[in-house]
Amino acid sequence: LTEQDKLLAEIDEAYHKFHADPDLRSIYEGRLKWQMDQATALAVAKDEGLAEGKAEGLAEGKAEGKAEGKAEGKAEGKAEGKAEAARNLRQLGVSLDIIVKATGLSPEELAKI
Repeated sequence: LTEQDKLLAEIDEAYHKFHADPDLRSIYEGRLKWQMDQATALAVAKDEGLAEGKAEGLAEGKAEGKAEGKAEGKAEGKAEGKAEAARNLRQLGVSLDIIVKATGLSPEELAKI
């Protein structure tokens, strides 16, 4: 038998035992109702807690992802801007030393552009 089957058997036995005495039956049924109410309240609280935790986690994840994406976009934009400036300066015939100083790019990075 499973734990649930054992518990149900105990409940059934206790119910029949106290069924003959109205006062004991009332106490038993009140206690049983209280236990069921507690179990229901616990289940509802757990579900609400899970939903709240999931919503908070999702919001935090979105905020972190947005911040990371923004930082990556800035870095990529800055790198593209430097590369574009370097290309323009090269087309104007500016020396590589001056382009390195002006853009902050290394000579190796300039060679790739």
